Amino acid sequence: MNILIVDDEIRAVQALVRRMPWKEYGFEDPFTAYSMAQAKDVFSTCHVDLMLSDIEMPQGSGLELFEWVKSFYPKTECIFVTC
Repeated sequence: MNILIVDDEIRAVQALVRRMPWKEYGFEDPFTAYSMAQAKDVFSTCHVDLMLSDIEMPQGSGLELFEWVKSFYPKTECIFVTC
């Protein structure tokens, strides 16, 4: 399974990538994005089963990204990760 982590804070993304044993949970190495636009690019080239996304991001919030994902990739599960 594939996971996408989306957050405008690079350190938050890197921490999630490094600290979670993704393979133990059946995931490949995570895809990462630091904006809504980058996340859309990932979706255009890769299959994503699960998206972890921050809510507050500049140039497109996690809520807007969630609506877009559910419109075009309804089988992708979405979880919000925020402060």
